[in-house]
Amino acid sequence: MSVVWRDEEARELFRVAELETLEQFAEAETGEIVDRSRTRRLARLPLGERVFWIKVQDLRRARLHPSRWPSYAFRGSPIKREAKALTTLRQHGFRTPELIASGAARGLVMPKLAVLITEEVAGHTDLVRWLADRPKNAGAALDAADELVRRVHERGLVLLGAKYRNILIPTHGTDDASMLTLLDQPDLRASSSRRLRDKDRRLMRHDRERYGAAG
Repeated sequence: MSVVWRDEEARELFRVAELETLEQFAEAETGEIVDRSRTRRLARLPLGERVFWIKVQDLRRARLHPSRWPSYAFRGSPIKREAKALTTLRQHGFRTPELIASGAARGLVMPKLAVLITEEVAGHTDLVRWLADRPKNAGAALDAADELVRRVHERGLVLLGAKYRNILIPTHGTDDASMLTLLDQPDLRASSSRRLRDKDRRLMRHDRERYGAAG
């Protein structure tokens, strides 16, 4: 499968940078590498007057832990699922980063390559970083984050990635749940399971206790 683009202007910027195919994205060490693991890489890349985030998973040489084989075999790469989740959340009225492009390729059983490109949400940072500055309006912002998760549940969805690092907030803060942005939710699914909703709430409580003491 090739990379599917949703923004032709961005596609041209990447073409000039010689980044068009899954293989090119997998091999390139372009931009600021923000995070790296054995199979994944996250980079921030300014092109022209725009800034993009590129997430790549390369499973052509690295081996997954056996415990992950069933999930990858039946559900595909989390990066591919994350692209689908962004679309679903947008359809339900939630803020997400703009999806610029995505693509995935798989072998007979397992995925081989996957890429996700989003545009940076200007003037925002994740809740963990925002709380590190101990803002005075932290309590109201964290209440808004809890409200955001409650609204997700109201729409018949569960996140299973309800963590502060996956919620973007305007740098000046906000007490409005609708102004928060969700990202990195590959396990998003439609469910009214009380157990799964409790898991979301438990994750949020854990992060509030860990990061939000000032609030």
